[in-house]
Amino acid sequence: MFPYLTVLGRTVPVYAVCGVAGVLLGWLYTVLRGARLGLDRDDCCFLYLYGVIGMLAGAQLLYALVNLPAMAADMALLLRDPVRFLRAYVFGGLVFYGGLCGALAGAALYARRYRLRLAGFLPAAVPAVPLAHAFGRVGCFMAGCCYGVPAPPPWGLYFDASPVAPHGTALLPVQLYEAAGDLAIFAVLTRYAARTGRPVRVLALYLILYAVLRFALERLRYDAYRGIIGPLSVSGWISVGLAAAGLALWRQAKAAAPAQ
Repeated sequence: MFPYLTVLGRTVPVYAVCGVAGVLLGWLYTVLRGARLGLDRDDCCFLYLYGVIGMLAGAQLLYALVNLPAMAADMALLLRDPVRFLRAYVFGGLVFYGGLCGALAGAALYARRYRLRLAGFLPAAVPAVPLAHAFGRVGCFMAGCCYGVPAPPPWGLYFDASPVAPHGTALLPVQLYEAAGDLAIFAVLTRYAARTGRPVRVLALYLILYAVLRFALERLRYDAYRGIIGPLSVSGWISVGLAAAGLALWRQAKAAAPAQ
């Protein structure tokens, strides 16, 4: 675990470096796969860019919503130090599910604005999501956020250099488990997208596979600040809904297959 780099005398969060690397690799994959599918390169680039902008907006919005109870309890800080309040509760983190919804909305907005068929871009763009996400989760591991439950070594690791994780306790590196799962999903989607004639099913398959992965890993996480509602975390509930949406989309794509 290595939260910071020093580059030319400046301290740079490794989380940000991993995130940028993931976004760039996802962009490269989308452009190259799009070229093989006969898609316009500029459309691939700008659709991906719209998706990234939507991802950032959605990830921060859901982070703020998850932290609404804490925000309400700390309104005195808003009056005393607004900048610190916004950094803590609005811009203090990113929630992937919000980013996923925002990315889909951004890509759909671009397709609608320029009258493109979004489904045609799904085989190129959807596999890029778990690829980029895997690098983001490595960044989480390096920063020590999104940590797992206490576990004895060698299964658990100490995140004592992290500004986020508790010190002196060995924690399960669940971030790396998710990164490995994302890479496996990327491989499955890449193979499936090259073989299927139903591009919408590529998105449906991703929603199902990631929802199952995330639901399983939520049970191993230990960072309660992500929000808990009843027996599940916020992301756990979203996983259930996302799996149902993926199954419905899969069935719909099957019914609409002759028209695609």
